[in-house]
Amino acid sequence: MSERSAVASLFPASLLAALRQRSLATPLRTSGARHGHHRSQRAGVGLEFRDHRPYVPGDDLRRLDWRAAARHDRLILRQQEAEQELTATVLLDGGGNMGYGDGESSKWRHATAITAALAFVAAQRHDRWRFVVGRDGEVDPRGLRPASQREHQRHVVESCTRTPAGHCPWPDVLAALAGGARRRGSLFVVSDLLDLNVGSGADPDEGLITFADTLAALSARGQRVTLVQVLHRDEVRFRWAETRVFRFEDPTRRHPAIEGVGAQLGAEFEERVAKYLGQVERVSLERGLDLVRVMTDDELEPNVLRLFGELPSSEVSA
Repeated sequence: MSERSAVASLFPASLLAALRQRSLATPLRTSGARHGHHRSQRAGVGLEFRDHRPYVPGDDLRRLDWRAAARHDRLILRQQEAEQELTATVLLDGGGNMGYGDGESSKWRHATAITAALAFVAAQRHDRWRFVVGRDGEVDPRGLRPASQREHQRHVVESCTRTPAGHCPWPDVLAALAGGARRRGSLFVVSDLLDLNVGSGADPDEGLITFADTLAALSARGQRVTLVQVLHRDEVRFRWAETRVFRFEDPTRRHPAIEGVGAQLGAEFEERVAKYLGQVERVSLERGLDLVRVMTDDELEPNVLRLFGELPSSEVSA
């Protein structure tokens, strides 16, 4: 099995044909050193009209060069302006919080399928790929190093098949990324966004604002930032509203356990979550960050396609 096929194994086979037609294109025109399948800011710089490149599903059929196709026995496209690569970057939360849920409703299942789909589309379009995972308090920077497409695809598969653990050190993840985010492109953050490294007892809004401000700075440098918030229904709707005592432990091991009567904990829990999710929406909007919210009790295929702007975000209401 090739690395690209291995990446495809991480999302439903029913998505394969649809993803072959998709692009990670951004409203911002892109510029880069290599040639990918996106329009450059610098019209006229790069390939001249008579140069060609292989056809990729989704390209404009009117630009096919049938004579060249007959000579090379494959579909060839005429290039009428500089077409240069898009840099696609994915930051994946590999903390233990992402392991919540079972089977198809697992947050990790949805997060890794989304990540793999983005990697697959980037490879299809010959885009530059950058990938950072934060897991167990550490940053895996291998996806930021120059490497072949085969090596990058292998790294995605390896990272997505590991078990999420500990916490994602977001300040370190963003610091690792910042130095290399000079080209225009698309940046995807795949996380539940529920614990952005604010210490126990601190206001979670502070962590959210710092996090969003850092991403807004990257946006100002030419990155289109999309927050992909992956949530389990249990995280927005408290289902233990009973009179017996429950104990809830933090999967990231950073916060103390919470213990109490379910019926008493439920109302406060849902109020705080609703307020925080509203803050995520407001802060994202104010800073020009796209927000795509997916719920893991929705089908996986629509959740993946939301990344390509075809479907609205999931509803978080009960």
